[in-house]
Order: sequence, then structure tokens, then C-alpha cells
Amino acid sequence: MARFKSLIKCAAFVLAAILCVSGALRILVPKNYTGEGQSPVPTYFGFYDLKKNTADILYLGSSHVYTSFSPQVLYDEYGITSYSLAMGNQNLTLSYYWLKEALRTQSPSVVVLECAFAFDRNHNPSNSIETYTQKSVNYMHWSLNRIGAIKALCETDPELYTLQSFIPNIRFHDRWKELHEEDFILGEIASREPLMGASKHFRHYCGIDDYQPYSAADGSQETEGEEMVPVMKEYLDRIAELCRERNIRLILTLTPCGNTTLRMHIAMAEYAEEHGIEFLDFNTEDMIRDMGYEFSIHNSDIEHPNMWGAQKVTRRFGDYLTKEGDHTGTFLQPHKDEQWENSRSCYEEALKDAELIHTDNIYEYLPALRDDRYSVFICARGQATSELDEELALKLHDLGLRTDLRDLNGESYFAVIDAGRVVEEERSKKELKSTGVIRNGMTFYEIISKGSVVDDLKYGRSSIVISGRECSVNRRGINIAVVDHESAEVIDKVCFHTGGNLKAER
Repeated sequence: MARFKSLIKCAAFVLAAILCVSGALRILVPKNYTGEGQSPVPTYFGFYDLKKNTADILYLGSSHVYTSFSPQVLYDEYGITSYSLAMGNQNLTLSYYWLKEALRTQSPSVVVLECAFAFDRNHNPSNSIETYTQKSVNYMHWSLNRIGAIKALCETDPELYTLQSFIPNIRFHDRWKELHEEDFILGEIASREPLMGASKHFRHYCGIDDYQPYSAADGSQETEGEEMVPVMKEYLDRIAELCRERNIRLILTLTPCGNTTLRMHIAMAEYAEEHGIEFLDFNTEDMIRDMGYEFSIHNSDIEHPNMWGAQKVTRRFGDYLTKEGDHTGTFLQPHKDEQWENSRSCYEEALKDAELIHTDNIYEYLPALRDDRYSVFICARGQATSELDEELALKLHDLGLRTDLRDLNGESYFAVIDAGRVVEEERSKKELKSTGVIRNGMTFYEIISKGSVVDDLKYGRSSIVISGRECSVNRRGINIAVVDHESAEVIDKVCFHTGGNLKAER
């Protein structure tokens, strides 16, 4: 009996140690949740939460994928369920192993592979960046697929990868110095933003006014296709073979990107023809015209579509699937699925966030702030409100503010609205300064307002510091910062020149 009790104590100790180590590793692994880019947490956790065999389509590839295809749009408008397993800088090696991993729980009719990373992107054998590779690998469940991916990367680029580099407590042992809120709420993060792997980032227009798409007809015998990276070509072959074995329709794509070239198009077209695979290039003149796509409006930067661009690409892809591209007898019938039904509201919220940062009309902007998802900072600088009219005063009142800013007369003023509740509002003929917390004490702020009556130069000052980061545009007028109440991400920073022409400045 004594020996049995000792064994029980040892087993309990070992189990407790494993749980402690596992918990520590989950904390140390980067979540990459806030800021530009894609977070692996909602992407991969969301995939593993999918009910078995419910995704008609799987998208694979890099950031070109998760910014170009919107699973929600494809579902809402075509009744087709899809999920993006893409990640920034995801090379074709990782796309192959994520496909193998996905096929453990899903049986897609179609796999879409974005092929930008078939070509040299990072001037190294693995054609990727180590920090991004970790994002793709660390959230794959432990299985032969994860082991295979790690082994393949180490063999491909032994100078960049070793087996030890994929042990989180070694790779990220010094992250304890820079841990943030998101590192301790992994489960909560995983439940947010169920966008089926798509991104709500890259929302800003970039102004590519001189981009000219190429014509697929420009290719001639003198024009050779660009050479693929040898290892990427090998894994492209593996993906094609795996899809053939599983009777999955494979569609190769190149999504809207100012760096995609005619030579890349020719190489992919030749590969597709040789292997009897479909190929869609969204960069050709014909495709750009058919989509009504404008790089200066629908791209977020030179390489990635924004949310409106993704709508264009997804609708063109949906038309192809349902009207043009049924070459293999794969008939995708519209149907309903509660998972994509439930994710609709999240997509609509993300689209609202994207639209907010492009709203320059203050009459439209202020009503959009009436959303419990937002925490809002309002800070006056200089002679800030001489152009406010009764309609704007009422819209500010609708936000819960008590002060009628029409008679501010150059005084200092600020207000803090936390998830729909006004927690601070002050005006004074002196400089105002206050510190506090929002988001249930999780986020600290400091706000300073100086009106024209306390500044001899009449320029004043506005400062809105959130978690140590300055978020005020600091121009004369009303400065506004909008924070996502769940994630603490700063969604927008804007100043409306309410002491002048009501112009918005970001």
C-alpha cells in the first residue's frame, strides 16, 4: 500500500510538472494577435474547432491568400463553405504539411494553392522567414505532420533551422521580458474573430496609381517562365500528387499583387497545363477588367488586397466555381452550415472597422462610434470647436457626452468612453491631464488637452497615450482615438478640424 501511494504521488507530480511546462510554453509562444498581419491563434485554433468534413474548400499559401479570399463572402453569396489555412510567408513546404494535417479532419472537394512562394521571395533555401515559419509550425497539433514539417525545414535550410529551434522553451525562453495581455488569454483570443482564416488587417489604401496589369497573350516563344525555387517545385509536385490521390480538385492561383510578373504567369500556366491542373491568375488584364479591380482602391499595399479587394477576388472566384470552372465534375452545391452562419456577424464587424478608418465625414463618423465594441478617446486642441453646429452637438450628445462643445471657446476638453460608458469628461480653462484604465483595468491611458485659452501661441496640445503608445494625431480640432475593447488594438486615429473646415486628418 505504501509503495502504491508513492507511485500515485510520483504520477501526480509528473502530471503537475507536465501541465506547468505546457502552460508555460503556451504563454511563451508569440500570439501575434494585435497589429498588422495574421494571428495564428484564431486561424489555427478555429480550424481545429471546425466540425469534421464541413469545409468544401481549403485555401493554402501565404498572406496573399488570407488577404485575397473571403470565406464569408463565398458562403453568403454562393453557399460554399471554405477555410483559409494561410499564414504570412508560408512556403510550399508548410502548405503541403498543413494540407496533410487538414485532411485528418476535413475532406474538401477543392484545394486552392496561391503560388507566389513557388518563386524566390527570401533568398534562402526554405524561401521563408524564420519568425513567420514559427507561426505556421507552433500551432499545428503534435502529429507526424508537424514532425515532418520540422524535419523538412531542417533538412532544407540547416543554417536557419535546427530541431532545437522548434522547441518553444528554447526558441522563446527570453520572451518573459516582453509578455503582454494576449499571452495569458490564449483561449479567449482563439474564440475571437471567427473569420474562417481570413484577415481583417491590411485595411489601408495604398495609392498604386500607375500599375498596369499584364496580358496573358503577351507571352511568346522568346518569353520564358520564371524558374521556381527547386524545393518549392518539389513540394508543389507533392501537393498536386496528394490532391490526385485524394480525388481533390486543385486550383493554382496568383492573387492581385504588383510584384507578380508575366514570367511567373507563364511558369504557372505551363505547370498547370503539363499536370492537368486549373490555374487562375487574378493579375491579367482580362481578369482585372472582369473584376472591376483597381489597385489604387482595392489593394492595401503593393502586394495585398484590402477587404474590398478580397470581395472582388472572392466574387470572381465564386463565379468561376459555379459558372465556368466545373471541368472535373466537382459540383459545389450551395448549402447552409451553422458555423459560417455564426461567423457572419464577426465579418460584418470587421468590415465596419475597415470602413471606419476611411470615413472622413464627421457627420457619418460620430454615429459609427456608438458601438460597445469600441473604447473612444476625444481630446480637444487649440480653438477646437468653433465650427460645430447643432447637428454635431447632438451626435456628440448621443455618445453620452454631457458638455455642449459649441460653447467650448478655446477651453481644454477631453472625454473617455469605455465600451459605450462615459468614464471621464472634463473641461477647463487650464491644461487638463488625466490617467486611468479601460477594458476592465487591462489597458492604461494618459490624456492631455490644452485649449487655445491656455496657450499664448493658440496652438494648444493633444496627447492620447494608450499602453505607452501615442495615439493622438495632435492637430487643432477634436482628436479621436478608437480602441477595440476586446483586443486593445487601436483601430483609428483621426483629427477633425472642428475649429475650421471639419476636414479629417489621419
